[in-house]
Amino acid sequence: MKSKKIHPVKSAFIVLAGAIGMSLSGMTLAVSCGDTIDTPEALDSDLNCAVSPAVTIMGPSGSLNFNGFTISCDGDGVGVKLVGSMARITGGGTPFGFVQLCDTGVFLEGTGSHYVSDISADQNSRIGISMVSDGNFLLDSQGSNNSGIGIAVSGDNNTIAASSANNNQLDGIAVVGNGAVIARSFAITNSLAGIVLSGSDNSVVTQNTATSNTYGIVLERQGQGNFIIANDANTNFSTDLVDDNVPPCVGNTWFLNDFVTASDPCIN
Repeated sequence: MKSKKIHPVKSAFIVLAGAIGMSLSGMTLAVSCGDTIDTPEALDSDLNCAVSPAVTIMGPSGSLNFNGFTISCDGDGVGVKLVGSMARITGGGTPFGFVQLCDTGVFLEGTGSHYVSDISADQNSRIGISMVSDGNFLLDSQGSNNSGIGIAVSGDNNTIAASSANNNQLDGIAVVGNGAVIARSFAITNSLAGIVLSGSDNSVVTQNTATSNTYGIVLERQGQGNFIIANDANTNFSTDLVDDNVPPCVGNTWFLNDFVTASDPCIN
């Protein structure tokens, strides 16, 4: 039986169409305002969004590399929301990716265990970074220059390491949840406290710098089982270290901190 001949032009068109189809099938589309991301993606430009959240990252498979670009809002809403479990965002720049001009810059909810690194959430109207879910990890990031709180933690067992919360109009780092770890971080020149634990139990605050705030490090609302160890809390304008529990230093450990003023002689 004779084989059917294909005209050369038609043959070339079929090859070209197949190549285009293969290219499109493997192509990653640009991230847009309002997207929910459930695969690894990367920004290729700044995003200025009027929708809230500007971008949603759905774990466990969703992640976003900022590539040093900025996601900004129109002054309201959430910039980047992490939902599900184990969602990831990384700055990918030198040194940060930015989330700006939102109500809340980065919002971690859902089951938790999310990962945020090299992100700067600044110039937001309420909170830079808010952790309402459990078991999240914030590394080498900052919540600074916000009109409210720099980094707010209401979920349990969250970790903040090697990060900054500076120049905020309320607190630098404010923790309500239990089992937080705040280590090797900076909370400087905030209008209220550098670091405050409000009713938090079993949290660890260690090797941080909390200076030039109204208050340096504060325990309030009868939190128990907390360890405040080896922090630098000098040169705050009112009091460096504050334990508002009644009586103070009962159920909490203050040890090897560098300070000048304290709310009670039991603080070390």
